[in-house]
Amino acid sequence: MFQNLTALYVEDEEQLRTLVSSILDSLFDKCFLGSNGEEGLELYKQNEDDIDIIITDISMPIMDGLMMSKEIRNINRKIPIIITTAHNDKDFLHKAIEIGVTKFVTKPLDMKLLIESIRQSVEPILLQIKLDEELKISQEQRIQNAKFAATAQLAAGITHEINTPITYIKANFEMMQYDIEDLPDSNIKNSMESSISKINDGIHRVETIISSMKELSQQLKAVK
Repeated sequence: MFQNLTALYVEDEEQLRTLVSSILDSLFDKCFLGSNGEEGLELYKQNEDDIDIIITDISMPIMDGLMMSKEIRNINRKIPIIITTAHNDKDFLHKAIEIGVTKFVTKPLDMKLLIESIRQSVEPILLQIKLDEELKISQEQRIQNAKFAATAQLAAGITHEINTPITYIKANFEMMQYDIEDLPDSNIKNSMESSISKINDGIHRVETIISSMKELSQQLKAVK
Protein backbone atom coordinates (compact mmCIF):
# COMPACT_ATOMS: atom_id res chain seq x y z
CA MET A 1 0.00 0.00 0.00
CA PHE A 2 2.83 2.40 0.91
CA GLN A 3 5.65 0.51 -0.80
CA ASN A 4 7.67 3.64 -1.63
CA LEU A 5 7.67 4.87 1.98
CA THR A 6 9.50 4.07 5.22
CA ALA A 7 8.01 4.14 8.72
CA LEU A 8 9.41 4.42 12.24
CA TYR A 9 7.37 2.55 14.86
CA VAL A 10 8.15 3.06 18.55
CA GLU A 11 6.44 0.90 21.20
CA ASP A 12 7.77 -0.42 24.51
CA GLU A 13 5.31 -3.33 24.79
CA GLU A 14 7.13 -6.15 22.99
CA GLN A 15 4.14 -8.27 21.97
CA LEU A 16 2.26 -5.31 20.56
CA ARG A 17 5.41 -4.04 18.82
CA THR A 18 5.90 -7.43 17.18
CA LEU A 19 2.26 -7.66 16.07
CA VAL A 20 1.98 -4.13 14.67
CA SER A 21 5.42 -4.18 13.06
CA SER A 22 4.50 -7.34 11.11
CA ILE A 23 1.57 -5.43 9.62
CA LEU A 24 3.63 -2.32 8.97
CA ASP A 25 6.28 -4.43 7.23
CA SER A 26 3.62 -5.55 4.76
CA LEU A 27 2.46 -1.98 4.16
CA PHE A 28 5.75 -0.10 3.93
CA ASP A 29 8.96 -0.59 2.00
CA LYS A 30 10.81 -0.56 5.33
CA CYS A 31 9.96 -0.14 9.01
CA PHE A 32 12.41 0.88 11.75
CA LEU A 33 11.55 -0.30 15.27
CA GLY A 34 12.26 1.36 18.61
CA SER A 35 11.37 0.24 22.14
CA ASN A 36 11.40 3.69 23.80
CA GLY A 37 11.46 7.37 22.89
CA GLU A 38 15.22 7.76 23.21
CA GLU A 39 15.81 4.81 20.90
CA GLY A 40 13.19 6.12 18.47
CA LEU A 41 14.78 9.57 18.43
CA GLU A 42 18.22 8.11 17.73
CA LEU A 43 16.80 5.95 14.91
CA TYR A 44 15.19 9.03 13.38
CA LYS A 45 18.40 11.06 13.56
CA GLN A 46 20.33 8.23 11.89
CA ASN A 47 17.74 7.74 9.14
CA GLU A 48 16.20 11.19 8.80
CA ASP A 49 16.34 11.22 4.99
CA ASP A 50 14.61 7.83 4.72
CA ILE A 51 11.81 7.95 7.28
CA ASP A 52 8.48 9.30 5.96
CA ILE A 53 6.13 8.76 8.92
CA ILE A 54 6.36 8.07 12.67
CA ILE A 55 3.95 5.94 14.70
CA THR A 56 4.66 5.98 18.42
CA ASP A 57 3.19 5.01 21.74
CA ILE A 58 2.88 7.76 24.34
CA SER A 59 3.79 6.07 27.64
CA MET A 60 7.31 4.61 27.42
CA PRO A 61 10.35 4.40 29.73
CA ILE A 62 13.47 6.59 29.42
CA MET A 63 11.72 9.03 27.04
CA ASP A 64 7.98 9.13 26.35
CA GLY A 65 6.36 9.56 22.93
CA LEU A 66 5.50 13.23 23.42
CA MET A 67 9.06 14.20 24.32
CA MET A 68 10.40 12.18 21.39
CA SER A 69 7.87 13.84 19.07
CA LYS A 70 8.86 17.27 20.37
CA GLU A 71 12.56 16.58 19.69
CA ILE A 72 11.77 15.29 16.19
CA ARG A 73 9.60 18.35 15.51
CA ASN A 74 12.65 20.51 16.22
CA ILE A 75 14.36 18.65 13.36
CA ASN A 76 11.44 18.26 10.95
CA ARG A 77 8.26 20.32 11.13
CA LYS A 78 6.41 18.42 8.41
CA ILE A 79 6.87 14.68 8.98
CA PRO A 80 3.56 13.01 9.99
CA ILE A 81 3.48 11.74 13.59
CA ILE A 82 0.74 9.39 14.77
CA ILE A 83 0.37 8.84 18.53
CA THR A 84 -1.10 5.60 19.88
CA THR A 85 -2.40 6.23 23.38
CA ALA A 86 -4.83 5.26 26.12
CA HIS A 87 -4.77 8.87 27.36
CA ASN A 88 -7.84 10.96 26.81
CA ASP A 89 -7.36 13.95 29.12
CA LYS A 90 -7.37 17.55 27.88
CA ASP A 91 -3.88 18.31 29.21
CA PHE A 92 -2.39 15.53 27.12
CA LEU A 93 -4.32 16.59 24.02
CA HIS A 94 -3.19 20.20 24.38
CA LYS A 95 0.45 19.16 24.69
CA ALA A 96 0.16 16.89 21.67
CA ILE A 97 -1.44 19.65 19.59
CA GLU A 98 1.24 22.13 20.63
CA ILE A 99 3.95 19.68 19.55
CA GLY A 100 2.24 19.17 16.20
CA VAL A 101 1.08 15.56 16.38
CA THR A 102 -0.74 14.66 13.16
CA LYS A 103 -3.24 12.08 14.43
CA PHE A 104 -4.24 10.07 17.52
CA VAL A 105 -5.23 6.41 17.62
CA THR A 106 -6.56 5.15 20.95
CA LYS A 107 -5.63 1.88 22.59
CA PRO A 108 -6.49 -0.95 22.42
CA LEU A 109 -5.53 -0.51 18.78
CA ASP A 110 -8.07 -0.90 16.01
CA MET A 111 -5.80 -1.87 13.10
CA LYS A 112 -8.27 -0.67 10.49
CA LEU A 113 -8.38 2.73 12.15
CA LEU A 114 -4.59 2.82 12.44
CA ILE A 115 -4.12 1.97 8.76
CA GLU A 116 -6.69 4.58 7.74
CA SER A 117 -4.91 7.19 9.90
CA ILE A 118 -1.62 6.26 8.24
CA ARG A 119 -3.21 6.51 4.78
CA GLN A 120 -4.60 9.98 5.50
CA SER A 121 -1.27 11.12 6.96
CA VAL A 122 0.90 9.98 4.03
CA GLU A 123 -1.58 10.97 1.30
CA PRO A 124 0.14 14.34 0.67
CA ILE A 125 3.51 12.55 0.47
CA LEU A 126 2.20 10.02 -2.05
CA LEU A 127 0.63 12.83 -4.07
CA GLN A 128 3.93 14.73 -4.14
CA ILE A 129 5.77 11.57 -5.26
CA LYS A 130 3.23 11.12 -8.07
CA LEU A 131 3.58 14.77 -9.13
CA ASP A 132 7.38 14.48 -9.09
CA GLU A 133 7.22 11.36 -11.25
CA GLU A 134 4.86 13.03 -13.73
CA LEU A 135 7.11 16.09 -13.82
CA LYS A 136 10.14 13.88 -14.48
CA ILE A 137 8.31 12.10 -17.31
CA SER A 138 7.23 15.45 -18.74
CA GLN A 139 10.78 16.79 -18.60
CA GLU A 140 12.16 13.64 -20.21
CA GLN A 141 9.51 13.93 -22.95
CA ARG A 142 10.46 17.56 -23.59
CA ILE A 143 14.13 16.57 -23.83
CA GLN A 144 13.23 13.75 -26.22
CA ASN A 145 11.13 16.11 -28.33
CA ALA A 146 14.01 18.60 -28.44
CA LYS A 147 16.32 15.81 -29.63
CA PHE A 148 13.82 14.84 -32.33
CA ALA A 149 13.52 18.47 -33.43
CA ALA A 150 17.30 18.92 -33.55
CA THR A 151 17.73 15.68 -35.50
CA ALA A 152 14.97 16.66 -37.92
CA GLN A 153 16.59 20.06 -38.46
CA LEU A 154 19.99 18.45 -38.97
CA ALA A 155 18.57 15.92 -41.44
CA ALA A 156 16.82 18.70 -43.37
CA GLY A 157 20.01 20.78 -43.43
CA ILE A 158 22.17 17.90 -44.63
CA THR A 159 19.59 17.00 -47.29
CA HIS A 160 19.61 20.56 -48.59
CA GLU A 161 23.41 20.74 -48.61
CA ILE A 162 23.68 17.46 -50.53
CA ASN A 163 20.77 18.10 -52.88
CA THR A 164 22.17 21.37 -54.29
CA PRO A 165 25.54 20.07 -55.53
CA ILE A 166 24.09 16.72 -56.70
CA THR A 167 21.58 18.57 -58.87
CA TYR A 168 24.45 20.54 -60.42
CA ILE A 169 26.52 17.37 -60.92
CA LYS A 170 23.59 15.52 -62.47
CA ALA A 171 22.86 18.30 -64.96
CA ASN A 172 26.47 18.49 -66.09
CA PHE A 173 26.75 14.72 -66.20
CA GLU A 174 23.75 14.47 -68.56
CA MET A 175 25.40 17.01 -70.89
CA MET A 176 28.62 14.98 -70.76
CA GLN A 177 26.69 11.86 -71.80
CA TYR A 178 25.48 13.59 -74.98
CA ASP A 179 29.04 14.68 -75.78
CA ILE A 180 30.35 11.13 -75.35
CA GLU A 181 27.62 9.74 -77.61
CA ASP A 182 28.89 12.03 -80.40
CA LEU A 183 32.42 10.64 -80.17
CA PRO A 184 33.54 8.10 -82.82
CA ASP A 185 33.64 4.49 -81.68
CA SER A 186 36.88 3.67 -79.93
CA ASN A 187 38.30 1.97 -76.87
CA ILE A 188 38.35 5.34 -75.13
CA LYS A 189 34.63 5.87 -75.85
CA ASN A 190 33.83 2.38 -74.56
CA SER A 191 35.84 3.01 -71.41
CA MET A 192 34.10 6.37 -70.85
CA GLU A 193 30.65 4.80 -71.33
CA SER A 194 31.52 2.14 -68.75
CA SER A 195 32.62 4.85 -66.32
CA ILE A 196 29.44 6.84 -67.02
CA SER A 197 27.33 3.82 -66.09
CA LYS A 198 29.10 3.55 -62.73
CA ILE A 199 28.80 7.29 -62.09
CA ASN A 200 25.11 7.15 -62.93
CA ASP A 201 24.61 4.35 -60.39
CA GLY A 202 26.41 6.48 -57.79
CA ILE A 203 24.16 9.48 -58.50
CA HIS A 204 21.06 7.31 -58.09
CA ARG A 205 22.36 6.03 -54.76
CA VAL A 206 22.95 9.58 -53.50
CA GLU A 207 19.42 10.56 -54.63
CA THR A 208 18.05 7.56 -52.69
CA ILE A 209 19.91 8.74 -49.58
CA ILE A 210 18.53 12.27 -50.02
CA SER A 211 14.99 10.89 -50.38
CA SER A 212 15.41 8.76 -47.22
CA MET A 213 16.73 11.72 -45.23
CA LYS A 214 13.80 13.88 -46.37
CA GLU A 215 11.41 11.16 -45.21
CA LEU A 216 13.25 10.84 -41.87
CA SER A 217 13.10 14.60 -41.36
CA GLN A 218 9.33 14.60 -41.96
CA GLN A 219 8.82 11.67 -39.60
CA LEU A 220 10.81 13.35 -36.82
CA LYS A 221 8.84 16.58 -37.27
CA ALA A 222 5.61 14.59 -37.02
CA VAL A 223 6.78 12.96 -33.75
CA LYS A 224 7.60 16.37 -32.30
